[in-house]
Amino acid sequence: MKHLVPIMVILLMVSTSFVGVSYNFEKSSTIAYDGNILYVGGSGPGNYTKIQDAIDNASDGDTVFVYSYWYFENVIINKSISLTGEEGDMPSIIGDPAITLLGDGAIVNGFEITSHLGHNSIFLSYSEGNKIYSNIILDCISFVYSNNNKVYDNVLLQGQNGMHLQKSNNNYLCYNSILEHREQSEPYGCGIILEDSDFSDISYNNFSDNDVGIWCINSNENEINRNIFSNYHGSISLEQSDKNNILENIFFSGNNIHLYNSYKNSINYNNIYNGANAYFTYTSFPFLFANNWNNNYWGKSLFHPKIIFGSIGIIGLIPWINFDWHPAKEPYPIGV
Repeated sequence: MKHLVPIMVILLMVSTSFVGVSYNFEKSSTIAYDGNILYVGGSGPGNYTKIQDAIDNASDGDTVFVYSYWYFENVIINKSISLTGEEGDMPSIIGDPAITLLGDGAIVNGFEITSHLGHNSIFLSYSEGNKIYSNIILDCISFVYSNNNKVYDNVLLQGQNGMHLQKSNNNYLCYNSILEHREQSEPYGCGIILEDSDFSDISYNNFSDNDVGIWCINSNENEINRNIFSNYHGSISLEQSDKNNILENIFFSGNNIHLYNSYKNSINYNNIYNGANAYFTYTSFPFLFANNWNNNYWGKSLFHPKIIFGSIGIIGLIPWINFDWHPAKEPYPIGV
């Protein structure tokens, strides 16, 4: 049996341990485009033995269908094709990066994708309009100047980061299970990092057993909604990131929401259970009512405003407080 036992155990845990979230993959053998079908592996006459050879001979609108096997390749996709893995026992692509997307409008689904060097499993560079779904991805999906992509219904496991976006906007990152991205020391492992990346939708994901769930750096107007957070060092960290919406998420014990010089963010209607907390640091002005905390459930019924502690000042040493003026008296029935 070609897949490692630990991966199978993790997937079994994913499928059974998270309340309210389904990880049933879409049918990976569905042909997404109406063009020609080129086959890799298997026993058919004329089938290719390498994925890259099939891609090189494909045209926009074609599908490269890959049968179950180990493929040790650095695959490059620079055209609008569908790269589809056989349903059932997923084919494995192992490289560094295993898949690079340089064009627009490609589809990648139905694979186990691994970086053998522990770097990027999938790398998008100046690439738009792609769909990456129903895969098991070890290590990182990295975006550089890549906009309007959809990454959904994947399991992302281990490595330092699950996804890392740099100067990449308007991406849809939803319905993923993002697990076990940890490091022994700082910088911590992170489920999703946004750097200089705006207007993305990060919703309906499970962030579990990572060092940090989401870290936004100079990233504005993103939607972070209806996720589940259960991590080691923090759930959401905003660093110089403004006008983000953090709505209707579930934060379990020990998970922090930290805002550092970040303004006009909305943190509303979340379930923040006992032991989870929030804090802020402002070393620049204005800091009065800089963010909107409202209608969150803080682990128990509160009949008075919830105090949120933080600090201000040039080096952030002066104690300060913000308020959730209308805390919820009971948890919300958030469906994720």
